[in-house]
Amino acid sequence: MADPTPSNASTLPTASAGEFLATFAIVLATIVGFLVGIARLSRHFQTGYLYWYALVMILGVFGLMTWQLWPDLTSLLARLGAR
Repeated sequence: MADPTPSNASTLPTASAGEFLATFAIVLATIVGFLVGIARLSRHFQTGYLYWYALVMILGVFGLMTWQLWPDLTSLLARLGAR
């Protein structure tokens, strides 16, 4: 009787669906655990200091621009009011 497997067939073992799902679950649990750890660490940095820093920087730039452009703004407003 002839062998039903062709001679050029791969000899690598095939994984069952259950083995694949178990491996996938382990990899997924590892990734989720890593992301949860990163979230726990990043929670300590989210204290609001960054928002205050950004607000103060924006107000500072606005104040500096106003201070530097005030002579031009007053002359422009005076010309517009004279019309």
